[in-house]
Amino acid sequence: MYGIVKQSNGYIDLESRVGEGTTFSIYFPGIPGESIREAPRDREPQTDQGTESILVVEDDDEIRRLMERALARRGYSVVAAAHPGEAILVSERHSEPLDLIVADIGLPIMSGSDLVQRLRSDRPGLRALFVSGYSEKAPDLPESAFLAKPFTEAVLAAAVRRLLDVGRPAK
Repeated sequence: MYGIVKQSNGYIDLESRVGEGTTFSIYFPGIPGESIREAPRDREPQTDQGTESILVVEDDDEIRRLMERALARRGYSVVAAAHPGEAILVSERHSEPLDLIVADIGLPIMSGSDLVQRLRSDRPGLRALFVSGYSEKAPDLPESAFLAKPFTEAVLAAAVRRLLDVGRPAK
């Protein structure tokens, strides 16, 4: 990425704040006569709040931590695992109900869909949000949905809220 930006006479700006995340801004020289418009930003209010319990299973440490923080900031109780074996142990040791699992499809050892089916044997009704950065076919399981990576915190939170609210009476 850096090489492409430099070859185009552009530059990269980095802004990072503890607890808030990091923003990379990429700037390219303008084209004479073209107007400049700012790209739309994700400015949705955080209305996708909840109190449900969510298990996040993602083998990429950074992505897992980002999902954990994004959901915890919205009030969810979040437990996390780096791989299917850890997720099974977390589920067995977690005495509280688990309302939803957010799982990468391409996990090591066991696929995300196989993990969900395994966990549902002990937790019937567990809803599942599958995520993937590849063009894999989304698992065709009941009470599940698919979200393609990359996604914003707001998109993740909205997908979680929609899936948790499926089949529930409107408030």
